[in-house]
Amino acid sequence: MKFAKTPICLLLVLAGVTLSVAACNQRDAATETTTTTTTTTTSAAPQASVSASVVARASFDCNRALPGGETAVCANPEVAELDVELARLYKVVDLKVSDAERTTLHRLQGGWLQKRDACAETVDVKACLQTAYTDRIADLRAAYATARNDTAGISAGPVSWRCPGTTKLMTSTFVNSTTPVVILKRDDSSVVLTGSAAASGARYQSATPDGAYEFWTKGSETQLTVPGSAAVTCTLADTAAG
Repeated sequence: MKFAKTPICLLLVLAGVTLSVAACNQRDAATETTTTTTTTTTSAAPQASVSASVVARASFDCNRALPGGETAVCANPEVAELDVELARLYKVVDLKVSDAERTTLHRLQGGWLQKRDACAETVDVKACLQTAYTDRIADLRAAYATARNDTAGISAGPVSWRCPGTTKLMTSTFVNSTTPVVILKRDDSSVVLTGSAAASGARYQSATPDGAYEFWTKGSETQLTVPGSAAVTCTLADTAAG
């Protein structure tokens, strides 16, 4: 997509998604396409390792982590937090789909795991993993109603937005982890932004080789800035994407 803290709960209520008070408190205390990423694959990249002093809590036993992707996840507590959320959401979907849908779900997850493991060979392992996990969480929430309606974890969305200059909707999926992130999607393109300080609303930013992105939500509107373009104001669409 050449795209050049209102609390998440408020955004979803405005979008017509009902959340429990407990889920809102949890979020407000702490957000199958190709994702834009600034990491570069190289065989000379340093391998992630898990030290005795830094062993994150992932969805799997980090003491038995396999070399590569699993080891890289366990070396980054913030990534491990995303791993726990993805595993939880994946289980929610897996328990509800039909046999045919389950076969597809497992196949796609297998392909995604290969993509995740390849991050261990990139220059910025953490950024690659954060992008991969956020993208997969967004895909599950967009593709399955059981995931979209789930409010038990730290992810929420997708929320649909109408932006000037195009008839195509943009969606935002939030992961309210220790470092909040949002993934913006339109057509087959997407970009992941990280939360930053804001006097009001929820502000997310990212710097890429193309330039800076900013997504700043305030109630039922969001200000979107993409490289090479002036900021525009997007409004909540009538219906959620997915």
